[in-house]
Amino acid sequence: MPLLFIYISDVSMNRCLGPNRPFNSLFSTLRELFSFPSLSSTEEKLFYKYATVSNFRMLQYLSGLTVLISFTLFSSILLLTFKGTVGNFPEVTSLSRLHAILFLPPSLLVLLFVRVPREEEVTRKNRLVFFCLYTVFVVGALIFSVLYGDSTMYNMIMGLVFLGLREDPRFSLSVIWFNALVYSALLLFKGDFFIKHDYQIVEVLLGALLYSWIFLLRQKYLITQFQKERTIRKQNLELSRMIRLMKNLAMLDPLTQIPNRRSFDINIADEWQRARRSKLQLGLLMIDIDHFKNYNDTFGHQQGDECLKQVACALQNINRRVGDLAARYGGEEFAVILSDVKSGGVQVVAERLRAAVSELNIEHPDVSEGHVTVSVGGTSLIPDGNSSPERLVKAADDALYLAKKNGRNRVELAENLPSCAAAAQSS
Repeated sequence: MPLLFIYISDVSMNRCLGPNRPFNSLFSTLRELFSFPSLSSTEEKLFYKYATVSNFRMLQYLSGLTVLISFTLFSSILLLTFKGTVGNFPEVTSLSRLHAILFLPPSLLVLLFVRVPREEEVTRKNRLVFFCLYTVFVVGALIFSVLYGDSTMYNMIMGLVFLGLREDPRFSLSVIWFNALVYSALLLFKGDFFIKHDYQIVEVLLGALLYSWIFLLRQKYLITQFQKERTIRKQNLELSRMIRLMKNLAMLDPLTQIPNRRSFDINIADEWQRARRSKLQLGLLMIDIDHFKNYNDTFGHQQGDECLKQVACALQNINRRVGDLAARYGGEEFAVILSDVKSGGVQVVAERLRAAVSELNIEHPDVSEGHVTVSVGGTSLIPDGNSSPERLVKAADDALYLAKKNGRNRVELAENLPSCAAAAQSS
């Protein structure tokens, strides 16, 4: 009887709601049951935690309204039963009244659930309302089944529970507790329930099989969701890693593998604001390889690229303080940001960088030294409201022009900046 009711309701739902719903028929459900997902030993430990959390989340469907309605209905049932017993009414009268209270609402709910077409995506509010009504009807019918041992009512409960599971697989854990509650109550208070009719033994076995089946379906549902979420989480992590990689690549010069002009612009603006807030001195060096065009013409562009790589590596190795940045500014020109530089520190760092490039001893026949050299222009200031990063860059660039004009392979510092105090003046 329970399985027949379930099969009929299943066919009705497929006809009314379409073939695209999960568990389209009893037989397709059996096929799905045998294709149970597997988990590795590592995934099993994670799945236990995931299943526990998912089961607790089902409690969000319970509300104070459900408890209030259930308490009211249960009180009415108990009062009616007590009245029928004390007033010596015939038992059939009390049973008829209870049937009138308990059978009509679940029947209407089942009819509404099966016959009214609904959209696939049901809002959370509608799910909550359905679950509240569903809880009241099922638990109310359960009390009647326990009090009077009525197998017809118990069959109805099984069908109604199955319909609820069809709506949302998360309800299936409650079926296990429901099953334990029913059999425990019947054994304690109605021990003769199982032997009143022979066919009830078969019903009990079929009911236990059905609930075990539903439990397996829930486990399959949870494992499938767990695997999907793990896959999505891995994809998100990989996507985040790729995004970080792309951001890093966007900030690096592809040839020299040091920060590029874009990275320089962002960092100079950030360091400017930080120095302005903290009243710190900010330094900047502009560096240019001497006669690099002639170097390319003599040795070719491939050798020129190799020269740029070696110079960039030397600049980056010398400049290792936190907050400092060596970047390729464009062509054969480099820029070095010096954060929180002390008085006279710009000159010291500039000379170290110039010497480091000379020590590379890269052959260059078009300069008097016979190897690659650089010219350096530097400046420093304490940012205020009358200056800007652009003016700092211009001052360092002007100092670089002065170094090249005065013979190259040297360091020159800007003496004055409009509306700003240069490091040379403040020292």
